[in-house]
Amino acid sequence: MIWQSNETQGIAILDDQIVEYLKTYLDKKEAALSSQIKEAIHLDRNTSSLLEGEVLFSNRINDAVEELGKKVHLLGQMKEPKAISPTSAVAAKQINVALWNYVEALEGCVIELYQQIDQIGFEHWDLKMSRTVTAVKDELTHRMEDLVWTIRRLEQQLKKYRIIESRYQNKLKAIAVTCFFWRRLLDRSLESTLLKCQKFLNFRYGKFIDRYMGCVQLYEAAETSLQKFRSYKSITLENPDLIGKFEKLFHLLILWELNQTAHTLPKREPIRALRRLTTQENALTLFHEYLHAIRSALFEQSRRIKRLPQTEGDDSEILYGINEEVEGFKSELQMLKETMNRYKKFINQIETLKNNRRTFFGLLTKDASHNVKRLRLMGNEAEQLNKFAGEFQVSLQSNKILERRLTPQVENEINSYLHEMGHPLVSRDLMRRQSKILLNRLNSLDEMGALHQDVVEYNCSILCRAMVLDWKYHALLDIPLFMRIYEIHQNIVGVNDDQEHQNRLNKFRKLIKKLQQWIATRNTFENVENVELDINDIKAYFQDFLAQVQRLEQIDDPMDRKVFNQGITKARQSFLEYLYLFGSFFHQLSPNEPEEWLIRTQLLFVDQYFEAIENKLRELSANDNFARQ
Repeated sequence: MIWQSNETQGIAILDDQIVEYLKTYLDKKEAALSSQIKEAIHLDRNTSSLLEGEVLFSNRINDAVEELGKKVHLLGQMKEPKAISPTSAVAAKQINVALWNYVEALEGCVIELYQQIDQIGFEHWDLKMSRTVTAVKDELTHRMEDLVWTIRRLEQQLKKYRIIESRYQNKLKAIAVTCFFWRRLLDRSLESTLLKCQKFLNFRYGKFIDRYMGCVQLYEAAETSLQKFRSYKSITLENPDLIGKFEKLFHLLILWELNQTAHTLPKREPIRALRRLTTQENALTLFHEYLHAIRSALFEQSRRIKRLPQTEGDDSEILYGINEEVEGFKSELQMLKETMNRYKKFINQIETLKNNRRTFFGLLTKDASHNVKRLRLMGNEAEQLNKFAGEFQVSLQSNKILERRLTPQVENEINSYLHEMGHPLVSRDLMRRQSKILLNRLNSLDEMGALHQDVVEYNCSILCRAMVLDWKYHALLDIPLFMRIYEIHQNIVGVNDDQEHQNRLNKFRKLIKKLQQWIATRNTFENVENVELDINDIKAYFQDFLAQVQRLEQIDDPMDRKVFNQGITKARQSFLEYLYLFGSFFHQLSPNEPEEWLIRTQLLFVDQYFEAIENKLRELSANDNFARQ
């Protein structure tokens, strides 16, 4: 039997072609059996000439049985013993061997059919496969029924042949044949084997149909959730190729959850399907990409309202459409959270099946525990993003959205807070209080829901200034509101496409990671020379960035003011990322630890560079404002 291989699963594909392959295979086996039946009894040349007009040139076993019957009938009318060849026992032995070959072929097809069904995951079952299995089952049933009829006919004809044979033997053998007429010439187990095989075929087919109908019910129950998933749009905006991957995972998780209560399929069947589809690591990567796609689509709407023409016209219809889009993102985030929770339960169930004792006490393997933790963190990210979406909707629905929020009065108020933070003798507590006041005021500008781009640029400059003033205490990094404002700003701005900045940022991250490893392993003093080399690299990159900012001063042509403004905006955005990166690193260093304090003192030049860069950027911005006036 020829099975077509599936490229992805390495298993058979049960389609219409397999029925044709099966028929071709069994026809060859039947032809071989027919040939053996026809040749079981030999006639001499004179006798065989009497059958020339009645011989059927066919490979079907019923025609072969009929031809054998004609030979036996003809021999019964003959009176010469030389016509009997071979003996009935030899003929029966030859036919037995041929019958067993055919029976074993049928039996092998039945076993292989259901082995292939077991290897094909239920997620690949469909109506086409069901029809193919039914066609194969009907074909095998028909062949086995014909073979049972053939065996019974052959037994009768061989017995007649044995009686004819006994006429030309001694009387004692003839009497024995007459007395023991009931003795079979063909193997008794042939028919019983076929009946058992047929029973097994029907039993497994019924089991398959029950499972298939159960799958249909599960698919129908999951169809509502699947249709709702297909109506979402954010993922198509970011990466259309992600749809197919996530849809398969989403669908199988729905089926797995439904089967937990319906018990339509064996408990392990959906688990095997999910594990065949993807690994836990790839599934978590898929969730992360989906979450990133929704985040990008959501903040793209914030960028979209900032690109609206600043006219007196009514933008209510546009804003209403954006509000509907955001509502869809919220629904999609809720779906993603539910899917991640399902996968978390799925991981727990896998661990339960692997090791009941560990999971009974609430213990997971190291990898499973790590993956569950990552899912929990992504769930928190989804919840935070959902809050951003809700607040964005409130801004879109507010009557004050068209008002200009960044006024001279607001700027003067924020400058006063910065002035208090910049006092030389400010204490940590006072810095923290002033930082909270400043952040609350920045938060009221609602950078995400603001219609004007200048709010984004203004927030970037204020965050840079505040972090430089707070460089002694890093109090801002202890305030959750700062992290929220910084995250919103970074998502609105998006990825900085400046290649020099990306190279510089990646280098900083690698060097900081190396320093953190040396601190963690207490090998800082042993690697003083390497530390100095890394610090020199950091210094060189900062010098390069400072020079890049200083070159902006050389743009004097009024026609290049747009290039000048874009340069300042990009430089300030890069500067903010450097401040956050090094500020987070310095905030973790303790002055009570000698190795950490050594690193901090070696990096004091970073403070000087940051202050110089901030002053230069403020100077360039002030000169630009003066030139405009």
